[in-house]
Amino acid sequence: MLALALHGTLAAETLRGPRVELRVDAASGPQTAVLGVESVLLVSLGDNARFIAALEIELSSPAPVGDLAGAVHLTVIAPINETDRSGIAEAVGDVLLAQPLVRAGRTFYQIRVSNDAPAAGSAAIMQPSRIVPAGQFPIALSVIPRMKGLSPALRDADFQVTVRPVLLNIGSLRVTYQLEDGTFISDTLRAPGFTLAINGADVTVAEEYLLPPGLHRVVLSSRQYIDHAVTVGVEQGRETRLTIPLQIALARVAYTAPRDAQVYLNGTPLDGARGDFTVPPGEHTIVVLVGDYSITRRFRVDEGRRYSMSILIDIAVEEIK
Repeated sequence: MLALALHGTLAAETLRGPRVELRVDAASGPQTAVLGVESVLLVSLGDNARFIAALEIELSSPAPVGDLAGAVHLTVIAPINETDRSGIAEAVGDVLLAQPLVRAGRTFYQIRVSNDAPAAGSAAIMQPSRIVPAGQFPIALSVIPRMKGLSPALRDADFQVTVRPVLLNIGSLRVTYQLEDGTFISDTLRAPGFTLAINGADVTVAEEYLLPPGLHRVVLSSRQYIDHAVTVGVEQGRETRLTIPLQIALARVAYTAPRDAQVYLNGTPLDGARGDFTVPPGEHTIVVLVGDYSITRRFRVDEGRRYSMSILIDIAVEEIK
């Protein structure tokens, strides 16, 4: 592998010619356009630019280029100020790359978008030393004459440009939370009271997590909500969406009543004079019937707690005067 880094500060340049556009997204794969001499190709990034480490540009030069080596240059400028007049683009910006074309065939370039861009690919790749962050796109490139008297064959030739995204080794996990009423939320302002861990490490609750590709274990822990654990796969350069249900944690109550008693919870009979039941947090009513005698009590529980309830029938003895 041969990677050539192009250093130095180059002057500003104005590119003017028929407008051609390419939009490159992390999930879109290679994008191709055909340029004539002095056409201006504007390359922009899609919504998932945060996954892109670099752009690999493949320029296929036609045979007439080899007949007059160096007569045309590939020029790339960024950042740019661009205007459009009836399909004619005029882009002004700092020169990122100015490379004479000396032969027919394919030439490769790499424009880095991130400091974490991986090493250049397997071909001879020319790479400017300057990084162009996603916020400075679009960039503009053009094949421009550097001498007078181009042959008609070269003047009318087509150059094929293919732009490939080089991805960072990350993907996105976007997390939303669903309340019991069916409402979806993406923040915890309306639903505090839980912690989130990914792969065993506590994380700040957020809408998105950038993670390496692979399987990840997500665990929600709470006293207010039922704990939830799930394993989710994350793909390189793609978003994975996860919805975690926020279900109120029920309280569990173990109860004991006199033998042969009938026990009612909020009007619903329980099975037997002893056992346990679960209820949501709040106030509830227990009624116990023993023969013709009844006792009613109200009690309150908190979410996720355990309680023990003993139901006794008091007998009061008073002296009669």
